[in-house]
Amino acid sequence: MLLAIPLALAAFTHLWNPLGYPSVHIDEGHYMRKAMSILDGTGIDPLARYAAPYFGQIFLAGALGIVGYPDSLNLSANGDVHSIEALYLVPRVLMGLLAVADTFFIYKIAERRYNRKIALIAAILFAVMPYSWLFRRIFLETIQVPFLLTSILLAVYVKDSKIEKNNNNNTLRYKTIPMILLSGAFLGLSIFTKIPVFTMIPLVGFLIYTNSSSSHKVGNLGIWFIPVILIPLIWPAHAMIIGEFDQWIHGILWQTTERPSSPLSGTIKTFFQNDPILLVLGMAGLIFAAVKRDFFLLLWVIPFLIFLYFIGYVTAFHVMPLIPAFCIAASRFLVELPSKIKIIKKYNLQQLLPFAIISGIIIFGLVSTAMLITTNINSTVYKALAVIVQKLPNKDDTNSTNSVTLVASPIYFTMPRHGFDKAFYDRSMFSGKSPETERYILVADQAFKKLMSNTERRSSTVMKSLYDNSQTIDILVPDDNTKYSLKKYPYSNMRQNPGAAKEIEIKSNY
Repeated sequence: MLLAIPLALAAFTHLWNPLGYPSVHIDEGHYMRKAMSILDGTGIDPLARYAAPYFGQIFLAGALGIVGYPDSLNLSANGDVHSIEALYLVPRVLMGLLAVADTFFIYKIAERRYNRKIALIAAILFAVMPYSWLFRRIFLETIQVPFLLTSILLAVYVKDSKIEKNNNNNTLRYKTIPMILLSGAFLGLSIFTKIPVFTMIPLVGFLIYTNSSSSHKVGNLGIWFIPVILIPLIWPAHAMIIGEFDQWIHGILWQTTERPSSPLSGTIKTFFQNDPILLVLGMAGLIFAAVKRDFFLLLWVIPFLIFLYFIGYVTAFHVMPLIPAFCIAASRFLVELPSKIKIIKKYNLQQLLPFAIISGIIIFGLVSTAMLITTNINSTVYKALAVIVQKLPNKDDTNSTNSVTLVASPIYFTMPRHGFDKAFYDRSMFSGKSPETERYILVADQAFKKLMSNTERRSSTVMKSLYDNSQTIDILVPDDNTKYSLKKYPYSNMRQNPGAAKEIEIKSNY
């Protein structure tokens, strides 16, 4: 019954209105393109093949393929708005279900490591705090975190042949070797989804080591390491086998050294603007953990932050693997600290005061999250895609004069090509290159217009020329005309939804 509370809250906050909020992100376009490439039978997408490992796109393609996506959706051949929404609804619901699973794992990890009260509060915090909306997007981190949490959960349950007694005085003997191997496999899959989680190796290794009996500590750790190392090695091994190891090295170097500067401090500032309560309580919980010498939470957070600091390119969704740790740390801080304060003990407020504070935080978080997820800021994107689908030629049209280039953000490429079998060349507005064909369609959303006005980028000149030499065929306005003040909480979260609920102009030169 206790576990049902956070699961119900998580189902609401992560599955309610997945189409309306948050805005469609450019990386969602990339990941959906890669997954759809696998579903179409063309294999691993060769475009930016070594920007990230393969498992995320394989998992996403497999999950979508189970439900027959996209053929089972009975899409309209004309590409109406409802068909576009159906294409986005299925993967976003999948992300929401993964977030509900995360809530379950957080509860069980905290229950096993600490107690049921800390577990309940940690799971509820994860379910209701505003910044958890990041888990609603089709990100690799959204796929990665359940595998990471599963690895941690299996590790905290390891009891290496120790005998425990339950209430009926029956003995329970854990079969640790399969559990240790599974823990290593899930962490290996998590790393195979996105590399930075390799910094969690000390955390899970610490759990395996400390939960093993003295005679098996080193042996269990060695067994656990086998899948942790071998599974991620599939990525470079595959590149070497097909003769693209040099491209793999270039991809790794580009990700770690050649991307524009985006320091960790900026991401922490964004975290504070969007969810100050969770960040402050989480940091306070980490300090409390340091005082209590709780290496479990410290090893979860500190190595990961150190890695992000030295990488120098950090965005908001990169810190998603830390949000469960912040929730657990905040929960322990809220539950255990009041019992250490003398004045609270003096007036016998150990139960009442923490309950009042925690209830207030949860209600505040739930209301803030509800205000965000009930908005509708994507209607113009779905309308624009419907217009694009109707304008583009079909693949079975062999008339070469119908060759068209779609110039836009990558979020507009995947659904027309893979959902409606449209034939076109794509040209990202960030590329700074001219269209492949004489005829082109241009999607001038807010990001495009901002790019045109940035004279410091070489692509702005090319995009402005294409814009000026084409005519408007449609202007799409949002269904929700509400004006959100980005200076007011919780709508400060809208800063991470650029161009949302803004008009989009569709142009072409034919």
